[in-house]
Amino acid sequence: MLSGAINNWKSVANVDLPINIYGRQSSSGTYSFVKKKLKIEFTPQAKEMTGNAQIIEALKVDKSGIGYVGAGYISHDEQAQQQIKVLRVKGPSDGVSISPIDEEAIRNRRYYFQRPLYQFVLAESWEAVQPFIDFEKSETGRKLIEASGYYIVE
Repeated sequence: MLSGAINNWKSVANVDLPINIYGRQSSSGTYSFVKKKLKIEFTPQAKEMTGNAQIIEALKVDKSGIGYVGAGYISHDEQAQQQIKVLRVKGPSDGVSISPIDEEAIRNRRYYFQRPLYQFVLAESWEAVQPFIDFEKSETGRKLIEASGYYIVE
C-alpha cells in the first residue's frame, strides 16, 4: 500500500474506496526507518505530514486512510485507539502478527517494526552526562520515559 502497488481497499477488504496514505516527511527518521525496513519507495500520492499528531488527526477523519506513527504516539492515547484501528504487523520471518501497542511483545523484541533509540556519549563527557543517565535509570526517570511514549527495553 505504501508504495502505491495497492491503491484501493477492495484489493484487501470488502470496501471500494481509494487508499489515502499518511506518512512523515522524507526528512523524518520514522520515514527513513519504514522505507528501509520495508525496502520500498513511497508512492508520490502519500501525504507527507510534519508530525505524528497530524497523521493521527488525519486518520481520525479519513476512514479510507492508512498511516504510520511511532507506537508511543498511540499507545497512551485511548481516545485515538477508539477512533483509529491499530493494525497488527506480521514479521517476515515468523509470520506472526503483533500489535504495535503490545508492550510485552515490544519488551521481548518480537515486534517487527521496533526501532531502538541509543544514546552515545563521548568518553570525555561521561562525568558530566552520568548524572542524567543515572536519572534515566531511576524509577522517576523510567516513569517519565514511559509517559513520553517510549518503551524501556533492557
